[in-house]
Amino acid sequence: MNKIEIIFFENYKKLDNLCKDILNSNQGVSDYINEMNNTPLGKRMLVQTWEDDFKNLKHIRWVRNDIAHGNGESECEQDDIDFVINFYQRIMNQTDPFGIIHKKESIKNVAPKKTVRQVNREPVNTLYNYPTDQNGDSKDSSVLKWVFAIIIAGVFFCVYIFTN
Repeated sequence: MNKIEIIFFENYKKLDNLCKDILNSNQGVSDYINEMNNTPLGKRMLVQTWEDDFKNLKHIRWVRNDIAHGNGESECEQDDIDFVINFYQRIMNQTDPFGIIHKKESIKNVAPKKTVRQVNREPVNTLYNYPTDQNGDSKDSSVLKWVFAIIIAGVFFCVYIFTN
């Protein structure tokens, strides 16, 4: 193994052990990839870097296997080492895909429920959509009652005048 492969391999083992610890598994990075693969689309959509992380994790696992089982001419590059180191830190800071999902779901579950604002309105007669008074009578019907009362009073007044 050359120097870059040794550095990659050491950092990969560190990441693999961390994944084993957090997932309580024996396969580390492979189990992290399997968990990502089994995650529902709705949760994947919560993580902007989901596809890149998934692709890069599969790539570094391939690089690790190529170093371990290959003929000594791996395609390991500095970018691979940088990803492994960065992803390890993201897990530690809970900014990896599952850390982000956990945070977003926690916020969603704790967020206060919005309340409906109460609006004071006059009671409404729903049959004709006329505004109503405190007794539930239509304001128009109140006017009609007064008009009717005045007409009746006028009729009684006329009857009284003509009969005397």
